[in-house]
Amino acid sequence: MDVNKCYYALKSGGLTEEAVWSILGNLNCESNLEPCRLQGDFQNGYPASHTYAEMVDSGIRSKESFATDAKGWGLAQWTYPSRKRALWDYAKAKNRSIADLELQLAFLLKELKEDFSSLYRFLQTTNNMYEATDRFCREFENPAVKNVSARYSSAKWLRANVDVSNPFLDQEPSAAGLDRKRTSSEVSELSCETGKRDDTELARTQWPPRMICVGMKGLDVTLLQVLLTLRGYSCAVTGEFTKETDKKLRQFQADSDDLMIDGVCGPLSWGELLKYQEG
Repeated sequence: MDVNKCYYALKSGGLTEEAVWSILGNLNCESNLEPCRLQGDFQNGYPASHTYAEMVDSGIRSKESFATDAKGWGLAQWTYPSRKRALWDYAKAKNRSIADLELQLAFLLKELKEDFSSLYRFLQTTNNMYEATDRFCREFENPAVKNVSARYSSAKWLRANVDVSNPFLDQEPSAAGLDRKRTSSEVSELSCETGKRDDTELARTQWPPRMICVGMKGLDVTLLQVLLTLRGYSCAVTGEFTKETDKKLRQFQADSDDLMIDGVCGPLSWGELLKYQEG
């Protein structure tokens, strides 16, 4: 994930600081800010998501199949057929992969401006990050479970911990940057990485941490075990997601009002584990 790129792309849309972080908090809970992310894919490196993107980009999977499979896709986990058709059309018009980060950010802003104009105007003026988080969740995302508190916690955590003071690019990314057509080889390179890095490398370079579950290893697993122990769910700190770690995580999830008890440490569970506690 690249929080900086997401931040500057959203800022280019004329949104307030509070609005940008509220959107990032929502997207973090939807997809862990991963553009190449298929709903239900929790495997290391998201191999099913990579395959899905390649099949759609190549035409093996048709536009209608992509639009009507009821699977959330990308940063915002677009699911409704009409919105996925529009995303497919936009990607083809820009000659980019459906997994391209800048493409999805530009499409998100396009949707806000054209299809959610009232929300967009609000996000251009608001200084209330909670209200912005709530409205983006309910109006733009409209998930089955409107866990606004967890999304707000995610937004606050990102704002407090991500340094965006130094742009990572010579120019801030924006929708205008999509006007340049890319070559077929560039599109291929953009589709999604093939996940050749090992767990330790992934854990070191991805923040907030990836989704993890039983059988996975890495620094993020170590972090999970430390956080669980600090929260009173003591488990051995080994860097390997064992059955014991799974049991302790499920206990933690069961004690929370906002988490599913699934043994998967994703954006929502990370947000709860990292939430500040007094005393």
